[in-house]
Amino acid sequence: MTMTSPCPEPYDSTTAHKLAILEHTYPRWRITQRVGGMWSATRVVPPTRAQAAAGVHRYIIQPDLDALAAVLCQQLFIAHTIK
Repeated sequence: MTMTSPCPEPYDSTTAHKLAILEHTYPRWRITQRVGGMWSATRVVPPTRAQAAAGVHRYIIQPDLDALAAVLCQQLFIAHTIK
């Protein structure tokens, strides 16, 4: 009798929970894990010229979800200060 192991989950429960929170908090960003473990976020709608001039990025890459969350928070702050 051959035993097979179940398919591995793509993320552990803590990572999946953090990802769900980020996706809910930042719905204007597509968040994905890249090959090699880095995390990226891409704005669904590109920043306006004024937002880009103020420092809002179209694409962000960070080594983990905690770092990505910090940068997304900064991006939200910048975007909300632009009139």
